[in-house]
Amino acid sequence: MKSIVREDINGTPALVFDTGLDAKAFAQTKSAQLITLPGWTVCPDGAVKLWKLEGVAERNGRMVIWGRDFAGEPLSALIAGNKDDALDAVRRWIHARTVLGETKSVEAPPAPYPIGAFVDAAGTILFPPEPLIRLTLETESPERWLSGAEQWTHPDLTGLDASLFTAAAMSYRIFAGVPPFPNTDLDSLRQDIREGVFFPLRFAAPGLDEKIAELITAALDQFTKKKSDLGKTVTLHTLRDCLGTPGSAQAESYIRDLNGEDQAKLSAELERFRKKQRVAVKTKRFVARNAAILGVSLAALIAAGFTIRSFAVAKAERPTTKGMTPAEVAETYYEAMGDLDHALMEACVSGKAGKGDVEMVINFFVLSKVRQAYEMSGPGVISARKWLEAGSPSLEESGTAVFGVSDLKLTPLDDDDRDGEVSFLSEYRLWHPEERSDSDTVSAPGYASLSDTLRLTVQKGLWHIVEIDRRTE
Repeated sequence: MKSIVREDINGTPALVFDTGLDAKAFAQTKSAQLITLPGWTVCPDGAVKLWKLEGVAERNGRMVIWGRDFAGEPLSALIAGNKDDALDAVRRWIHARTVLGETKSVEAPPAPYPIGAFVDAAGTILFPPEPLIRLTLETESPERWLSGAEQWTHPDLTGLDASLFTAAAMSYRIFAGVPPFPNTDLDSLRQDIREGVFFPLRFAAPGLDEKIAELITAALDQFTKKKSDLGKTVTLHTLRDCLGTPGSAQAESYIRDLNGEDQAKLSAELERFRKKQRVAVKTKRFVARNAAILGVSLAALIAAGFTIRSFAVAKAERPTTKGMTPAEVAETYYEAMGDLDHALMEACVSGKAGKGDVEMVINFFVLSKVRQAYEMSGPGVISARKWLEAGSPSLEESGTAVFGVSDLKLTPLDDDDRDGEVSFLSEYRLWHPEERSDSDTVSAPGYASLSDTLRLTVQKGLWHIVEIDRRTE
């Protein structure tokens, strides 16, 4: 098994990198060139020093590359140990990565993988050459080249962005006791990371200082696809300043005990978040799975007369909320979801309200039309209302997906419209496609019980939803 170990080389203490290659393979892959690559150490005072590899040797039929010994512990081991030691190690690592990112003399800053970094008792960090870390710790599959590091690493990021994500993931592990993305299947793990499928830290570490919890959560979330339009809100510097300097505060000092009422409130909020996340993830992945049909069905779409113009709703007359009361606007919004009428949904909202809902419905609308044209079948998606009114028939053979809202209940929170503003609590069931456990097709539909707080205002004489808050029940 390949590894990084300490042992004597010709009587000299050394840090030894086992390449796993015999002499012939080592020569054929020109791995000896790795000895010319620089590593770096970063001291607590910010001094950056070159760390060189010293030579190549053969051990038990395998070639190893070695450099002078570094009396430190692997960062990956430290973050899984004592919380205070782990927090200080991450603080030092963040500082070191910040320094390297700002050091012009460092031609190729090392990769952010904590499994390859070492921390000594004085707080100095060693970053061995990245290609050597890869060769030493890679597994059998090239897609899984750094076993144990994937949960800390965003697959699409480089430079300081990658470092920020890794720092946030390690910090999450320290306070929560578990990594933010614990999935053991690599493909699912990467999908979770890209889509931001994790529990916000305030749920995973109840009582944690709000500022720290929000900052770490934002750092993990801001690189996901769902947040890509918001821009960067957290940097490695802001995370470093928030966590403080090494030895400045113990990890437990950031966590307060919650009373029974606070615990109950947080538990209820977590349950609502679980339901919302479950619906969002299943819906998004269902659409993504079926979207492959788009790549092979262009001819069928043309033959069916279905064009981009049709699903862009480029109509001469768009729907409005003219003549509707606030309650009717809210009811219309939810009813339109099941009918895949995104144009009517857009007429009911203003600004960024409902943006995610509208995008989701557009996806289902396109998918439904594509399946009709390509598969020459009935509707690919049926509204939850129509399905329930029909007696909830089996959809096993048709593969039709159920989507939309049922059991809607609107409770006025502020029904005094004299100031041009009202609000409602909406409680409902959101039906969504379910996956079979043994295939990628759709089985009996499922639903989540959700609640939104809606705020509506009058704009040019028409009522519009201007805010939809699913975090507060």
